[in-house]
Amino acid sequence: MQTGPQRQLQRIVQSIQTTLSTPEEQLIPHSFRPWQKQTPYRTVLSRLPKDEEAQAHTSYMQTRLGDSLLAIYSDAVPLHRGIRVSLAAFDYAHNAREVHWNTLNIGQGQIVYNGELEGITQGFEYAALVAAPSQEIRVHADNQAAIYRLQTPSDKPGQAWLLRCIQAANQIIRKGANISIHWVPGHKDVAGNERADSLAKRAAKKRPSSNTTSLAMTGIKIKNLASKEWQQALSNYTPSAIHKNPNTYAAKYK
Repeated sequence: MQTGPQRQLQRIVQSIQTTLSTPEEQLIPHSFRPWQKQTPYRTVLSRLPKDEEAQAHTSYMQTRLGDSLLAIYSDAVPLHRGIRVSLAAFDYAHNAREVHWNTLNIGQGQIVYNGELEGITQGFEYAALVAAPSQEIRVHADNQAAIYRLQTPSDKPGQAWLLRCIQAANQIIRKGANISIHWVPGHKDVAGNERADSLAKRAAKKRPSSNTTSLAMTGIKIKNLASKEWQQALSNYTPSAIHKNPNTYAAKYK
């Protein structure tokens, strides 16, 4: 015979199976050796306050005009039908001229964090196509959590984006170029970031490119289901406890 907690857990499991009806993010075990701590690209995270970092970034990029530099900016924003992801690339060898942009909707089974991972990865994959010898490529994003995830090889959630970035970076290196990821503060008038943000809004009418549910979204749904089940159990317990025993806390302080 099942106890109350066992029945409660069973209902949660059944609810999860019903709610998570789409394919889930897959992890590939043992993709990296335990001692493998490096990626073929650098990640750069500033400790400056946002306003100072925005000014420093803008000033620095001005000094790079005319250099063999491809600067890519990505962004992700939520909408009611999914997560909008955008990408804008600028060729600094030609006065920071915009040479590429793209937008997509990665679906309702993702969170903004996943969208940021996708945006950075899209930047890597575009760079792998156009990289030139001795070229420097910088991918910029305003989500530090996504950059941290791509910093160290691991088999944790987000692995698929990490593997794609590593594959693209290796292609870039074989072409004689190099690539790095840099944090830039969002909504601080950084030109490339503002351009990516405006592009993201164009993806509102795009159909989702995926129906996969990320593990991050799965965790959120499970937490919400468990909370709902607990609230229901609590509401059922209170009147029952009052009738069964007038000396209970619920009966005395109802």
